Amino acid sequence: MPVSPDPHTNGAPSFDILVVDDDEPIRSALLALFEDAGYMATGAPDAAKALNVLHERQIPYVVVLDHLLPMFDGDALIRAIRTEPGLAVRTRVVYLTAVAHALPTNVVQLLHDQSIPVVHKPFDTEDLLAVVERVGSELLTQAHEASQGAGGGGW
Repeated sequence: MPVSPDPHTNGAPSFDILVVDDDEPIRSALLALFEDAGYMATGAPDAAKALNVLHERQIPYVVVLDHLLPMFDGDALIRAIRTEPGLAVRTRVVYLTAVAHALPTNVVQLLHDQSIPVVHKPFDTEDLLAVVERVGSELLTQAHEASQGAGGGGW
């Protein structure tokens, strides 16, 4: 399965980044940030379009997900990903929010239960890149270990 080359590992298999934010200027700025860092990045303005992207390409993704979205919020996308084993195994989330102090208790619990890091807006771009790299590395390590235990099947 093709995956994006990782600039940090000399072309070794890596992950793509999906930015889900309804604010077009923020989404565009994040896409530029990740592309400048050498990642393949795709944007989606809402959770429904994000699910379409995740279903279209069967590759590992780190989803950089805004909390407040039209139709349904970021936590609903997390729940949708987790209910589909094929998505859950190859997807990790980094949660962006400007309202971390006002997140509903059920969202805080979900983020805690799923070990999802929360990045507060406004954020330092280097800090965000570091969080995405850490989450992506954990995703690839877990997938590698799972494929070794299952006879090397991969994604």
